[in-house]
Amino acid sequence: METAIQIIGGLILLFLGGEILVRGAVALAKDLGLSSFIIGLTVVAYGTSSPELVISVQSALDNHPDIALGNVIGSNISNILCVIGLTAIIYPIPIDKKVSSFDGKVMLAVTAMMIIFCFAGLLNIIAAFIFLGFLVGYTIFIFRLEKQKKDDMPIKSTEEVEEQIKVQLNRWQAILACLVGMVLLMLGGDTLITGAVTLARHFGLSEAVIGVTLIAMGGSAPELITSVVAAFHKKSDIVLGNIIGSNMFNILGILGITTTFAKIPVDEKFLYVDLPILAAATIFLVAIMLVRPFFSRFIGCVFFAGYIGYVALQFQG
Repeated sequence: METAIQIIGGLILLFLGGEILVRGAVALAKDLGLSSFIIGLTVVAYGTSSPELVISVQSALDNHPDIALGNVIGSNISNILCVIGLTAIIYPIPIDKKVSSFDGKVMLAVTAMMIIFCFAGLLNIIAAFIFLGFLVGYTIFIFRLEKQKKDDMPIKSTEEVEEQIKVQLNRWQAILACLVGMVLLMLGGDTLITGAVTLARHFGLSEAVIGVTLIAMGGSAPELITSVVAAFHKKSDIVLGNIIGSNMFNILGILGITTTFAKIPVDEKFLYVDLPILAAATIFLVAIMLVRPFFSRFIGCVFFAGYIGYVALQFQG
């Protein structure tokens, strides 16, 4: 019972912390004069990954590397198969070829880079510099590109982003929200990890399995809730960009920051089960983005069924 309370309480604290932090960060970004488009593409997409960041860093520091890495891999698989799949089932997701195809290819390249580092056993300070350097460079590129094309940005897209990130906070309220959000994230991450490790030991499960399932699903909750709400409001066209941005930040930001604190050994299960599945899911996602005008409900069902199968696979044997 105590373990269940820790897990549920940790997930609730992570969700609240992530939500408060994103709202505070959005308000601060607006106060600094950043456009709604940039806020949606970077601050919101990166901010919704804050639970995964806290979980991975604390797991690495507490000597639970399988949870740290499994959280990133599992979250990215969940984002593609579960979040996009469920969203498309609710309302088809249109694909913007000019934006999504480029970002999708970058996401595929980033995923391939992570897989190479995992097989080479180089998730250490070297990976940290490369991942974080790539993240900074890509973010700067996005800012400059948006600045050049600001006048050509569709009014409809701007209005949709505004609707999604509407926040009414002054500067000091925004700073306070950021601080409260970070505190809740740290408390939630510590509580969830303690409960998850206890659960894994009680049922004889590996920390790798817990990391790619329970922990990853908890960390992906902000993306899932945001995407489902957008779909119900028939605003599913902003979902794809948020998921792509979140997946890239999970690899470049979370693994980059985590590996600055501790080297992460890679379990064989990740190498021969989870990473190949992540690679296949990412390739499938990008292929659809290149050849289809939208994600249909049928494709959504295929994705979501794939995720159910992936979770079931984790508990076999």
